[in-house]
Amino acid sequence: ANPDYWDGAPRVETLEFVEFADSSARVNALLAGQIDATDGLAAGAYQTVGSRDGLNVLAAPGDAYTCFYMDTTQKPFDDVRVRQAMRLLVDRQALVQQAYGGLAEIGNDIAGRFDPDRAELPQREFDIEKARSLLKAAGQSNLSVELATSDISAAAGGASQVIVEQAKQAGVTVKLKKIPASDYFAPTTGYGSHAFGVSLGGTSNYLRSVDLVSGPEAVYPETKYKNKKFWGLLADARATTDDEKRKEIVAEMQKIEYDDGGYILPAFDSGVSGFADKVKGIEKIRGSFGLNDYRFERVSVES
Repeated sequence: ANPDYWDGAPRVETLEFVEFADSSARVNALLAGQIDATDGLAAGAYQTVGSRDGLNVLAAPGDAYTCFYMDTTQKPFDDVRVRQAMRLLVDRQALVQQAYGGLAEIGNDIAGRFDPDRAELPQREFDIEKARSLLKAAGQSNLSVELATSDISAAAGGASQVIVEQAKQAGVTVKLKKIPASDYFAPTTGYGSHAFGVSLGGTSNYLRSVDLVSGPEAVYPETKYKNKKFWGLLADARATTDDEKRKEIVAEMQKIEYDDGGYILPAFDSGVSGFADKVKGIEKIRGSFGLNDYRFERVSVES
């Protein structure tokens, strides 16, 4: 603990973060009293933990998300019609219920849920007929793709399976390639080369998200998106000090990504956490990732 922390000395001396191979092991550790708190609870675990004496659960509105990326340089996703069709094949309301147990908000393929510059775009709906039409125009009526997936979040595995079932309704075959969560983001297991894969994100700042995944110097260029107009607008948004002008630029960027981008972002996760009764001071804070946004300097642990 840093006794000179600017906002007051923490009430606990140390924090120990324990890594688990999968979410079920993490939940079992909480139930057994081996850990004091955890985040990322799936819907079933949320119910289990919430009903256990001595444990509490907390769900906070979040802008973190489990998403699916399409590599825009690899077939068939180098055709924007295929990308648009895949987005239309997701019944987002059904996915929220089936994969999240209702503990999520419907997404619209654009990050930055709480960004004040977020544009108002029409909610993308489940539309099998339009998806089929787009696939036919692209010469992909009998499309079959492989989806790299893993339990990297509470909803990733369930959401992937929902995508498989929903795509079938349009004659699209999605085959799952399951990778252990501990290895998923390692280049040795294919990360960076998959044409279609599950991923994570979360930031309240849209431009920050673009810098990370879609800009010219992206740290995680999963979609390998290269749109010169989009990149030019990104530079303009960074350069202006006029708030209204930047908002107009960001709105144009989001419209381009909405029409042309490589991400399927079906829902925003709620930050769902579980913790022992002895842990005091946990606050519900709107943010990206569960416990990452809890103010640990205010947390205490009773003996």
